[in-house]
Amino acid sequence: MAAFRQIGVSARWLTSILLLLTLTVPLRPEAPNTGPLDGLPAREVRSLIQQIPNYTSFSYSGSPFFKGKLYVTTNIGLLEFEHGRMSKVYRVQKQYSVVSGPWIDRADELLWVVDDQTHEMLSFDGTSWRRVLMP
Repeated sequence: MAAFRQIGVSARWLTSILLLLTLTVPLRPEAPNTGPLDGLPAREVRSLIQQIPNYTSFSYSGSPFFKGKLYVTTNIGLLEFEHGRMSKVYRVQKQYSVVSGPWIDRADELLWVVDDQTHEMLSFDGTSWRRVLMP
């Protein structure tokens, strides 16, 4: 019987430790995205705008044409328009997805934006994205 009591005491301690770890781990903030951008369908934009905190509003900072498409930097990501309609929203981060710019690099035929959370620059060649540390 004493052996079963010892196992029961050990199990309670282990359960308490696991419960404590489970309660504290989700409180850590999610690490920022350091990979490529997520391209979401345009229908997601309304939901993303509704998630903007009350202390601010939807805003944009720039809007150049690049390879036949219009790109607009906003505080929910980079909006892509094709043939007069929004086609995608590129998210640099899952939560705080504010981007600045964009700038056209005519020499290398690239579109550049800044991820305001990580302060990394991202280049786009019309097909794929690449993250670059600030110089």
